[in-house]
Amino acid sequence: MNLTSILCALLMVFVLNRGVKGSEPDFYRTRGYKVQPIPLEWSRANGSGTIPDVRDVAVDFRWPAGRAFGDFSIKGFIARYGMPDQYWVRERGKGDWDYLVYDRSEGILLVYVPKPPGAKFGAVAIWDRKGRLLDLIK
Repeated sequence: MNLTSILCALLMVFVLNRGVKGSEPDFYRTRGYKVQPIPLEWSRANGSGTIPDVRDVAVDFRWPAGRAFGDFSIKGFIARYGMPDQYWVRERGKGDWDYLVYDRSEGILLVYVPKPPGAKFGAVAIWDRKGRLLDLIK
């Protein structure tokens, strides 16, 4: 694992931990995020899948038996789990990575994605409604 992946994952844990506990508008405003439409490059994926439980995503990516192990494509993720509820974008000049957000009753799933036309996501964080990190897939 390279240093960039580690730093990105740590930043994501810090930002997401603060974001899950606070209100959405405050999270976006104070951290330079804004909600944008899902990019066309990714919205063309056949997003017919669903997430029955956010914890199921971690099982899918778990080595060696996971069904999706090693498939870190954004289109593949959307095809498997459906269209995200939101796309959080950092303002210009503040980084090249954003978040696809799946907001489910049992928790929140955040997919750390590059700016379009990026094709591979960097990590997935799974949070419960109490703000606890359940899993980090990277």
